[in-house]
Amino acid sequence: TAFPALTSVCSARRQKTTELLARHAGWSVPPRAADYGVTRERGFLPKVDPVASLLPLAEGAADPTGEAAALFRAWEAAAAGLPGLLAARNVRTVVSELPTTPAPSVWIAALQGDERRLERAYSLLSFLSHSFVWGEEPTATALPRQLAVPWCAVAEETPLKRRPVLTYASFNLFNWRRIDPAAPVALGNTARSLNFLGGQDEEWFSAVHVAIEARAGEAVVAAAEAQRLSVGLATPAEAVGGRGGAP
Repeated sequence: TAFPALTSVCSARRQKTTELLARHAGWSVPPRAADYGVTRERGFLPKVDPVASLLPLAEGAADPTGEAAALFRAWEAAAAGLPGLLAARNVRTVVSELPTTPAPSVWIAALQGDERRLERAYSLLSFLSHSFVWGEEPTATALPRQLAVPWCAVAEETPLKRRPVLTYASFNLFNWRRIDPAAPVALGNTARSLNFLGGQDEEWFSAVHVAIEARAGEAVVAAAEAQRLSVGLATPAEAVGGRGGAP
């Protein structure tokens, strides 16, 4: 007798959660793959390749004083040197010499509305900050202002308002480039944009993840649409959409 009652309670709670997600986030349960930025063609990878650098600034980006470009140039240079600095165990000296960050209002406008450059800035600051903390002994317990302030500011501007911490997205999903831009995203045609120590192991660890993400898109989307089809939230045509109409 307890089991049907428990089932009824769980069903009611699930329905309430579904209603709240639909009302406040526009989501549905079972989920639509698009709610999470997932596509058939690329899975969780971004629809457009990540930018390889914050510079040059995007056309029309607001930087009347040139401070944003100077700041981004310093971040890019420090991150490019991380493998050597970490090997020498001297990363904190260089990071501590980064320019003092102006108030976010001075430079954040150069990134706002540009998701690809926001992700690049978030990745740069994540790599630099984690290198500062873990790159020498003893482990650092605080970050210098020139890292902490912009990292928090950029994290707040990302689409999901992430916390300032190195995430899987920053380490892999937004941290690659195609060697041949005309060839597909696949093993042998991607390289990392940022590295800690670099080398074959770090490159291939990430390359495999990027390739898996690119190939898994169809499976993830199909699974989500199958769930929606099973409860009448999708039609058979929608469930096979993007595959030429063939089941």
